[in-house]
Amino acid sequence: MNERAIEIVCGYLPGIDRQNLRASKLNLPRRLAIILSSYYPDKAEMYFDSELFVSIVKVLSAIIPHQNMQFNLDAKGSQTLLSFKELQDYYAQHQPENREPFFSAELFDEQQTTAYLECVDYTPAGGPAPYHDSYTISIYLPAAEEDLYKQKIMEELQRRNITVRKIWTGNERPQITLLNRLKQGLL
Repeated sequence: MNERAIEIVCGYLPGIDRQNLRASKLNLPRRLAIILSSYYPDKAEMYFDSELFVSIVKVLSAIIPHQNMQFNLDAKGSQTLLSFKELQDYYAQHQPENREPFFSAELFDEQQTTAYLECVDYTPAGGPAPYHDSYTISIYLPAAEEDLYKQKIMEELQRRNITVRKIWTGNERPQITLLNRLKQGLL
């Protein structure tokens, strides 16, 4: 089994990371991404380490203030879970080879969304470095709290013996090329 190790991207990598429209609508401009490798030498195929994934989601839910949460298991939001416990139970009900990350999640209090999470599976297509062959959780946060969350996340990961192999530093905002602007309907 692979060691419990991840990589982190702070911000938006130029030419790779796009603006997330849902996060923009929620006024959550800052981004941290946690990259879980899908390569395990003892596995014949790409592997989703649901235990590591759940540990990371637990870290995030412990650090980011919220009263409620919603995990969308698909892009349409037709199947949702409303607590961390429900997420754990969901994974426990499925065999490891049938587990997949949720599509997106929102942590919110009575007045606003405090974080938006989106999971991207780069295993079918490989993806660009550093995302290739990974399951990546993008965490979108309020601008004022990004550094505090980053510090707390790093401390909590270390406490849980999750190694951070590398930290990638990107831009504060995504670079939007002309092609990206056309795709996003901004022109």
